[in-house]
Amino acid sequence: MQDIWIAGISTGHNASTCLLKNGEIVFYIEEERLSRKKYDDTPFLGILKILDYTDRLDFLGISHHSSIDDITKNECAILALKLKLITDFKQVLFPEQHHTYHAAGGFYNSGFNDAVCVIIDAAGSYVEFDKIERWGAEIESIIHASYPGKFNPLYKRFGNYSNQDSNIINNIEFVGEPGPGVIYSALSMSLGHSNLECGKPMGLSSYGNEDHTIPSIYINCNNKLVTNKNLFKTTLGSYTKTYIKNVEIYNTENLCYSIQKATEQFATDLILKALKLSNSKNLVISGGFALNCVANYEYLKHVPNDINIYIDPPSHDGGHSIGIAKLIHHRTFGAGNVQQLTFNLGPLPTYEYTLKSNEVETDVTYADIVNLLLDGNIVAMFQGRSEAGPRALGNRSILFDPRIKDGKDMVNRVKNREWYRPFAGTILKEYVHDWFDMRGLEESPFMMYAVDVKDNAKDIISAIVHVDDTCRIQTVTDIQNLHYYNLITEFYKKTGVPILFNTSFNLGGEPLVETLEDALITLRKSKLEYLYLPEQNKLISIPN
Repeated sequence: MQDIWIAGISTGHNASTCLLKNGEIVFYIEEERLSRKKYDDTPFLGILKILDYTDRLDFLGISHHSSIDDITKNECAILALKLKLITDFKQVLFPEQHHTYHAAGGFYNSGFNDAVCVIIDAAGSYVEFDKIERWGAEIESIIHASYPGKFNPLYKRFGNYSNQDSNIINNIEFVGEPGPGVIYSALSMSLGHSNLECGKPMGLSSYGNEDHTIPSIYINCNNKLVTNKNLFKTTLGSYTKTYIKNVEIYNTENLCYSIQKATEQFATDLILKALKLSNSKNLVISGGFALNCVANYEYLKHVPNDINIYIDPPSHDGGHSIGIAKLIHHRTFGAGNVQQLTFNLGPLPTYEYTLKSNEVETDVTYADIVNLLLDGNIVAMFQGRSEAGPRALGNRSILFDPRIKDGKDMVNRVKNREWYRPFAGTILKEYVHDWFDMRGLEESPFMMYAVDVKDNAKDIISAIVHVDDTCRIQTVTDIQNLHYYNLITEFYKKTGVPILFNTSFNLGGEPLVETLEDALITLRKSKLEYLYLPEQNKLISIPN
C-alpha cells in the first residue's frame, strides 16, 4: 500500500510546517528556527524541508486567518506546485476557521475520545456575517470535538471591527471590545515589546500588587462584565490595534498584575461555561492565551476533580500546521485516537561541524557535566530533535545549578534578557510532589504550568523560584528523555536535589537554536562557554 503524505502549513506569525506520513508526524518546524527571523510569517523553508522526506504530497492543508478566495494565487500553494509536491491545486485544502485548527491540534494531540475545547487568542479568522458590514475576528470559542473530525461550535465570541455594542445570534456573540488575548498584546506593546511577547508582562505581573488607582479591567454593564473602555482604546477598522490609555500614569508592575488577574479570571469563567455547555469530562485548552502558565495553574483550583485537562503544548499559531494536517487525515481516512506523546518533532540533527583553533572538544560523562554545573558554570545542551513550541524541554536547553542564589540574574545577563524574567526547572518525575504543589497533576512534561514551590524547597532552589514563590516546571522520565534524565539523576546523587535550572537555548530576541551550527554561533557571540552533546558524549569548550 502506498504511503499517504499530508502536509500542514501555518501562515501568519509563528509560521510552521508539519509533515504526516500515514497519520504520524514526521517533522514539525517553525519557520523562525530555519530563517533565524523571530516570528517569521512565511513558511517557505519549511515547505522546502518536506523534500528531505518525500517528493510528493497527497494533500496540503493551509491555515490562514482569512478565507483563501483563490488558491491559485496563494504563495505556499504555488511553491508546492513548482516543487512538484502537488500536481493540482485541488490537493490544497483549507476547510475550517482559525479556532478550529487550534481545537484540532489540541484534541488530536490529547488522546481523548471526545472533548470540549476552549480557545482564547488575540484574533482568529476574520469573518463577514451579513451585508451591514458586521465583521468579526474570533477571540474566544467553545467547541465540542469528537472523532473522526467533528468540531461543533457551542459558543463563539467575535471582536467586531465596527465597534458595535454586544449582540448575540445563535450562540455567536459580537462585541466591540478586546478579548483577553488583545488586552495582553496591548499590555506588551505598552511596555515597549511586540504584541507577540506577552510572556514578558506575565513574568513582570508577579512583582505587582492590587492597585486601586488602576481602573478595573472589566466593569458590570447590564448585569454583564465588559471591558472597561476608559482604560482601553481600539483603533476603528483595526481590531487588534488596541492600546492602554494613559499607560504612563500607572505603576507598571501593578498594571501587569491587574491585567493578569482579570484575564485569568475571564478565562476561568469561560472554561466553567464550556463545561456546563457540554457533557464531556475532557477539557482541551488551546490558542495563544494557553501559553499563560500562570493562568493554567489557576484553572486547577476551579475545574472539578473529575475533569481531565489537556493544555496543548504548541497552542500558539505555530501549532496550526499540526491541527490542519491531522484534521485532514482524520476526516479523509476516519482514523482513530492516537495520543501525541512527544513534542520533540524537529528534523533529525547532523553532527558535522568544524571547530576553530581555540575551541576544544573532549569526551565527557554525565558526572563531568554535573561537575561543571557544581563549579557554577552555565552549560548549553544540544541533542536530538528540537522541541515544538516555545518551551525548551532538554533538547535545546541551557542548564545551570538551581541552588545558586543569584543564578537568575547571572543567566539573564548572559542571555541578554530583562531582569524580571523567571526561569524554569526540570525535575525527575518521581520526586515532583516532594518539591512542588501540583494541585492534582501527576506530571507536567511540557512545561505548561507555573506551580507553587513547597515551603521547604524555596531556599534550596532559589535560582528558579519566582518572586511569587512559583516555578514553571517540566517533569521528565527516562522514557521521555533518557540523557536528560540521567544527567539530572547524576546531579541528584551529588546534591540531593533532583532538579536542574532549564531555559531555552537562545539569546534574547532570537529564536531557539535549531542546528548544531546555530548552537556554535550562539556560543561564539555570547558569554556561554560550554556546549554539551550527550548523544556524542562530547563537550565543546569555547573560551570567552
